[in-house]
Amino acid sequence: DLVAALAPPFDVVLVADCSACVYEEAFSALVGSMVAMSGPGTLVLLSYHRRVPAVEAKFFHLLKRKFVVVEVGRERIHRDFRKMDEVSVFELRLKESR
Repeated sequence: DLVAALAPPFDVVLVADCSACVYEEAFSALVGSMVAMSGPGTLVLLSYHRRVPAVEAKFFHLLKRKFVVVEVGRERIHRDFRKMDEVSVFELRLKESR
C-alpha cells in the first residue's frame, strides 16, 4: 500500500483543490486517504475553490465524520488571496476514536 510505505502519520498534510465537483465519485477515497495519512497530532490544511456548493456539501459531510473542520479566517490568509471570496482554507484535525 502506497500510503503505508510513506510511514504516516505526518505532522502536516496539504490538500489543494481536491474537492472539485468533477471528483464527486472520489470523495470517499479522498477522505480515506486523508485519514490514513493523519494521526492525533496531524494538521491537515485544505484549500479549495468553491464551484458547486451542493456537491461540495457532500464532501464536507464525509469529511466531518472523520475530522474537526475549522475555516481559516480571512485575516490569516495571505493578503494576495483575501479578495478571492470563492477560495477557502480549512484546518482539519482527526477526531478522536471512540
